[in-house]
Amino acid sequence: LRLTEKHGTVNILGMNDSLNNTVNNMKNTKICFSYIRFSSLKQKDSSSESRQLEIAPRIALEKGWKLDETLNVANLGLSAYSGSNLKTIQGIIQAVTDGKIVKGSVCIIEAFDRLTRLELDDAYQLFRDILKSGLEIFEYRSGRHLTEKDLNDPMSVMMTVVTLDAGFQYSDKLSERVCVAWKKKREALEKDGTKLTKSVPGWIDAEKWQPIENNADIVRRMFSLYLKGKGISA
Repeated sequence: LRLTEKHGTVNILGMNDSLNNTVNNMKNTKICFSYIRFSSLKQKDSSSESRQLEIAPRIALEKGWKLDETLNVANLGLSAYSGSNLKTIQGIIQAVTDGKIVKGSVCIIEAFDRLTRLELDDAYQLFRDILKSGLEIFEYRSGRHLTEKDLNDPMSVMMTVVTLDAGFQYSDKLSERVCVAWKKKREALEKDGTKLTKSVPGWIDAEKWQPIENNADIVRRMFSLYLKGKGISA
């Protein structure tokens, strides 16, 4: 009987040790979440969203981190070049400052250009603000896990600066090419009436560039009803 009780005690102590180890491991487990973004809602039907969504679960499993999907952030259809997503990033930083996101948590991104494509000065300042807040970044494209310590690592700083600038330069050149293309279209319109685009409202015939009367009548009626005070706002 004593021997059984002794073994029972040993087993219980072993269970307690195991339980304590489990609790300590849970406390030490890094929290991670994903940030995904693309510039145009047209990309929602492409592989961009699904590709980015697959990254965080894979990295969390590889690293032994805990993926908190309640913290996941998605900026769909917002441009990082114009800074349309900046308010969201600043909100994440504030959440860390306020303790809503635990310091030391990791924000998993596909690449730096998902966070920002701003000019280098502004982009690097945003990068610094993120790391200085206590939030860490894992960039899937390079496999780099960045913390506040990287701000004092010359090699890491140089790699980050080059990457951030490349993101801006790509978008800047793309924007310039688009502007030039539209300028040529406007010049052609003025010169010989060449149509700017085939993307037209549903009540316009894209080939003839004339109203489709059945559809146009519906639009006219909508405006007529609105002017009479009809509709949701009435």
